[in-house]
Amino acid sequence: MKTSVVIKRIRDEIGNMNQQEIADFLGFEPKRIKNLEADAVQKFRDDEIDKIIQKTGLSRSFILTGQDIPMLDNKNSVSVNYYSDIYAAAGHGALNGDTKPEIMTVSRSFLSNMFGLSSFVGIDIIHVVGDSMEPFIPNGETILLQRTHEARNNQIVIARINDELYVKRLLRDPLGRWVKLISDNQQYPDIDLNQEEMNQLEIIGIVYGRYRPF
Repeated sequence: MKTSVVIKRIRDEIGNMNQQEIADFLGFEPKRIKNLEADAVQKFRDDEIDKIIQKTGLSRSFILTGQDIPMLDNKNSVSVNYYSDIYAAAGHGALNGDTKPEIMTVSRSFLSNMFGLSSFVGIDIIHVVGDSMEPFIPNGETILLQRTHEARNNQIVIARINDELYVKRLLRDPLGRWVKLISDNQQYPDIDLNQEEMNQLEIIGIVYGRYRPF
């Protein structure tokens, strides 16, 4: 199975991304994507296969042989990563687990109708600890996010600073002079990032919804 065929399928599923953006999405080195796309290497490494499955929902058999339906058998279904031990902090700091996610199968129509999603890749479910985003996100809530490095002002994002995860509203100056992470709970002050923190800020994804069983 040519590695370029798999990369092309990934491009078809996630949209028009350049090699750097695909590398960021999958967690690969850009040079590795270039070589895979040019069939300069014969096969994916095992760790790369695991990343592709996790991020895209492509089946292992398709990656290895090309003989399977590329995405999940049900065209209305997508893979969602559930991280039982990853917590974003609506307050101070975060608790971050290191286990592999549980892969869940969810219908596209549910994600579209329930959360307003139009793209169905890079979807994660994690937990929130802290009450600074109440009432929208209560302490202990489970949230659904979509991984992206881009976000608009006033969107609720998962942000990483110094290896800690925060869930906050994003507010930043278009000229890059300042960035604030805003809490919905007015009892908490805004987090004004200094220059060093601004340089370390990484947007992990956008929060699209929360849910909890009765």
